Parts: sequence; structure tokens; C-alpha cells
Amino acid sequence: PKIKDDGSFETTFSGFYPAYIIKIEAPGYEPAFGDRVDALAGNTVEQVYRLTKGHNIEGTLLLPNGDPALGAKIYLATSTDELRLRGTQIPDSPNALSATTDGRGHFTFDPQSTPFGLFVTSDDGYAAISSADLAKNGGKIALTPWARVEGVVKQNGTPVPNANLLAQYQKAAPLSVDGGPPITLFIPVQADASGKYVIE
Repeated sequence: PKIKDDGSFETTFSGFYPAYIIKIEAPGYEPAFGDRVDALAGNTVEQVYRLTKGHNIEGTLLLPNGDPALGAKIYLATSTDELRLRGTQIPDSPNALSATTDGRGHFTFDPQSTPFGLFVTSDDGYAAISSADLAKNGGKIALTPWARVEGVVKQNGTPVPNANLLAQYQKAAPLSVDGGPPITLFIPVQADASGKYVIE
């Protein structure tokens, strides 16, 4: 909704969800959350939101060799969000915030009022870190190279050509961190003509 000059606003909820919580965000301030609003016909409520000045979340992303990671996308998500990892990519989430590193590997997010996790996936590696560990590390995040899994798909001892596989698991350590969201990992793979497959 549009914010008026006096700071007020109005919004109307449909009945798709039984209840809603309004989140207010502004650059340089911690997010403010309202009370639960029941989506009942004729239900009208008035709430007051007080924003608190905060400190931006800043840091530097490094490649496995220690060089700055340029142009990498970093996601910020809390325990109420959800991230899905497909291969080495995280599709954009409607809830999670994202930032892209600059020419020095530096990134910035607006202040947060609750614990969170930062997540990075790229061809160069992955990283997941809690807000507490980010502070301990002085804002530095280092990518870890991906592992490699290979094998042969067989049925009754005979290789299966061009078989389709799907690697999937939830709360995948070390991607799950304190204060972060549930992580669901999907890696679709197809075996070759001899049944061999590689996940990396």
C-alpha cells in the first residue's frame, strides 16, 4: 500500500488466508511487525508501527582460493522463510532478500530485527552462515567447493541407459544454520548411455 505523508496507510486483505501479519521495512531501519489480523468479513483494525534505527548488514564473500567473489548472489532468510536449492542455484524466493556482491566481493543488506542466515550457491561453491557466526567472522564468508558423487544406475545387475535421477533432501547440513530457514535440495541428473551419472 502507498504510505501517506503523515505515515498512515490502508490495505485490504482477501479471504485466501485465515490471517495476516503486516511487515514494515524502510532503508536504515529494522523491520517492524504488526499483530495478527484475522481475515474476517467486516473486520477492521488499526495498528501503530514504530521503526527502530539499525545497522546495515555488510560483509565480503571470498572464493575458495581467497579471492573476492564478484557478482555472486547472496540470500538472506529467516526461520519463517523457505529456500529451495536446484542444482547449484537458488531460485528467487518471494520472501528471502537477496544482494549481489560488487567488484570487491562486498555485499550489504538492510538491518534485521531477528536472527537470520546468509546463503550462497554458485558454480564456484556454496556457503551458509548464521547471523551470529557472520559477526564472529568479521563479515567474511568463504565459499566451499562442491563435492562430487558418481556411480552407475543398475537394475538386476544390468546398467540402465539414460536413467533419470533426483537427489533430494531437507535440512541439508551444512546448509542449515541457526536462525535460518528450512533448506530443500533438488538435484536432477540423467545417466549416460552406459548408466553412468555424476552429481557435482
